[in-house]
Amino acid sequence: MEKRFVINGDFIQYIDAAKKYVEKLSMDEYEYLFQKPYSKDPRFITYFNSVYNALNLIQAMDIKLGGTILEVGSGPGWLTEILVGLGYHVDCVEPSAYMIEIAQYRMKYHGLKHHLTPVVSWTCSSIEEWKAPENKYDAVIFFDALHHICNENMVLEKIFNTLIPGGILGICEGAWVPGNKQMEESLTKSMNDFSALESPFTRKYLDDLLLKIGFININRYYAVNGLFLPHDNPIPQAQKQMKFSNTLITFRPYEKSSADPTANTAGNIEIIAKRKEAGKLFITVNLINTGETIWLQRPISRGYVTVAMRKGIPGSDNFHELRRHLLPRDISPGECLEIELEYPDSDSTGLTPDLVNEGFFWFSQTNR
Repeated sequence: MEKRFVINGDFIQYIDAAKKYVEKLSMDEYEYLFQKPYSKDPRFITYFNSVYNALNLIQAMDIKLGGTILEVGSGPGWLTEILVGLGYHVDCVEPSAYMIEIAQYRMKYHGLKHHLTPVVSWTCSSIEEWKAPENKYDAVIFFDALHHICNENMVLEKIFNTLIPGGILGICEGAWVPGNKQMEESLTKSMNDFSALESPFTRKYLDDLLLKIGFININRYYAVNGLFLPHDNPIPQAQKQMKFSNTLITFRPYEKSSADPTANTAGNIEIIAKRKEAGKLFITVNLINTGETIWLQRPISRGYVTVAMRKGIPGSDNFHELRRHLLPRDISPGECLEIELEYPDSDSTGLTPDLVNEGFFWFSQTNR
């Protein structure tokens, strides 16, 4: 299975082409950079898709208010405008000096002049050549940009290190589907016209690479946007498009995890609802990670967190517990999560919710 669309040529060639990309544009294409993402195609599909995808990604990333973001391949700056308008501090890395000039012009004259300094800055460099600071950014965004990078291992390791522990990486672009001739022809034409690299990744390869580098909690998305009549069902079409999409968020883990028994693993848990249905007991609980470690979900020899329902105190003669449940995913410090637990029908009177760091200790502060 191919990992990404075939690369012909050397990295220096592609980086140089990215720096000179604007010089190869026609006058109409150049002027469009000042207007992007607005479009004049039928029904404005390009505009709606671009804006929907950008806003959906920002919302899914849930970056803290006033956070610091690295935007890689920021181009003419239309996404930068949105990020700055939302109050984020944005550092842009863009290989084309012409693109940066356009972005600075847009920032100056598109109503965000009062935000210009010091919340946005530009560095004219390819991401491969950029000297990355360590542990600086709350978030990094690749919006239609990751497929331009030449050395994915080096670049994504650099991105991992420039994020703070717990920082988030957001990616939104198309995925490479080997054997798709229409996609291959489109990518080849673009490379022939502009010489810049157009080499998207397969979904599996990108996931495997992110996990190998150390990222965790890869969450992939598909979007349903717009207004729909009651009889319309957009979900099947959206699901069908997932195979063509590399839209995801993933995280640099905190330096401490529940696998370290000396670290501060702590949490609150409370029951918020109970119901019985079809011979089963359903209990909904709310969890909050109040400690300094990320709660690991994946079962290992010990040091992963489970949810327990018990009567009595662990170790006492009257102790009894229902079966433990795995978390649905890793839970970061400060994160709150509501989950529903399912058991065979039983007496729920006197049940106490609790959290277990498997192999080490019980640790919740419980609200009944």
